[in-house]
Amino acid sequence: MKNKIIVILIFILIKDNLWANKQYENTIKQTYSLLDYGAVGDGTKDDSQAFIRALESIDKTLTKKLIIPDGYFFNLSNKNFDLTKYSKGIILEFQGGIIMNATLKGNQTKIKAERIKLFDNINLSGSFSSLSDYAYPEWMGIFPNDNTIDLADGIKKLSPVFFDISLGTGDYYTRKGEIPVNGLKGVSMAGTRVIMETDKSNTYLFSLGKIGGTVKERTYNYNYIRDVNLFITTKTNTTKLKGNRGIIVGAVHKPLLENVRIQQSFGYQMFVKSDLYDFLKNENKVQDANVGIDFHGDSEVSKLSNIFTIADIGIMFSQYTDFVNITDFMNWCGPFGLANVYFKKEAVQSQNLLFTGSQSWNQGLYGLYSEDSNLWNSFRNNKFENLRIEQLTADITQNGKVVSTSIRIGKSNLIANLMFENIILSGASNGIYIGETTSGNLYFDNVVLYPDTAIKREFAIKSKFLKPSTSPYETPFKIHLKNVDLYNDTESYFENSDLKQSRSSLPSKDNRFTEAVISYQ
Repeated sequence: MKNKIIVILIFILIKDNLWANKQYENTIKQTYSLLDYGAVGDGTKDDSQAFIRALESIDKTLTKKLIIPDGYFFNLSNKNFDLTKYSKGIILEFQGGIIMNATLKGNQTKIKAERIKLFDNINLSGSFSSLSDYAYPEWMGIFPNDNTIDLADGIKKLSPVFFDISLGTGDYYTRKGEIPVNGLKGVSMAGTRVIMETDKSNTYLFSLGKIGGTVKERTYNYNYIRDVNLFITTKTNTTKLKGNRGIIVGAVHKPLLENVRIQQSFGYQMFVKSDLYDFLKNENKVQDANVGIDFHGDSEVSKLSNIFTIADIGIMFSQYTDFVNITDFMNWCGPFGLANVYFKKEAVQSQNLLFTGSQSWNQGLYGLYSEDSNLWNSFRNNKFENLRIEQLTADITQNGKVVSTSIRIGKSNLIANLMFENIILSGASNGIYIGETTSGNLYFDNVVLYPDTAIKREFAIKSKFLKPSTSPYETPFKIHLKNVDLYNDTESYFENSDLKQSRSSLPSKDNRFTEAVISYQ
């Protein structure tokens, strides 16, 4: 009898213990609403203490999840909340409620929410992540097709703590612009558009990395902008804007621009005829040009793919960059665009640049333009291939001949292996200009330059060779021509060259080269 009682007692104890454990397990697995801790959620009363009690409680649960219920506005009374006091990875699940008036310092804090408004007058710091992999401007109350709230305000609050930001379908608006981003993704070029309405010159829409930054200031996050349509216009449609950029690539490592369209509005941000004549008198006029993408920082290992720009200059290189791969780039300048691709003298030392793929550079005074430079090692191992330059402007003339030029390489001490391969030049323009050069190698392979008898040109190729120094490291500059078919309606000029046919020019009938190497005489 005694043994039976002991067994029964043990059974009761085990059963009670199992029930207690089950109850404890249910408790620590349970999720709680902010309302469970005394919050009112009317947007006026102070809910800050309820929020603290909620954090302290859910920190002891397995789920570590706090629900922000639908239909409530929780006023946290401008308090600072340091979530590093609690366990890592607390989940704030927003089911429609809004948190107001506070600063939250995250501790690998997770946000679970759809494209709804979560925050009102909230500042974020520390570390946060999204359970959907992306943060949304809608969390800050910025919705597509609503121009009453500036996109810049939302992204500038999200970017410091969320790496990846996703835009939805529709138009987002900004008047402020100048938005630094880490990762920005839209739905598609057709689905997501960002419109900057501004009357400000010398501004920009988005930037990656520090503008004008040096190698030491590079950020090594994987920066990107993809699947968006960017449109820059004026608010009043009366102001002539100057020097604006769509995207500035600063000092970054491995930036990616993919499936991006950048358009400056016609009429208000485009050069007119007099601007091009001003540029011919003073190259500094380039400062007034509106640019699609500007490499203005010591960037490295950049990739651009499926890019379409409409601007005075499609892509500008303002500062040294290394290893750039650009595929499927198309630019359409305005009626009096300046250049499709432009190298400032500070950027001609950029190296390992590859333009490749099916490309078309349309309109403009120049297809490719590089400023004169006294720097050494210009264009080291740079290549342009599978390219068509067409429809350059024929309206800018001097001495009755067009000024526009498909490829214009400024003077240089050394051109270090600059290559053009599989190039079609079909615009109403001069062909290829190479400024005074002392040393190096320039290659043209499979280049076709179509004639147009209605256009009076100055040259097909024009180059001047300079005498190299006696240094063993300085070899005479050479132009390598292979399977090159030049305009037959004008002449080519190779001043100071060793060309056997002529010291200064080729008659039009000889504007074809199966293979030739031209150097200083």
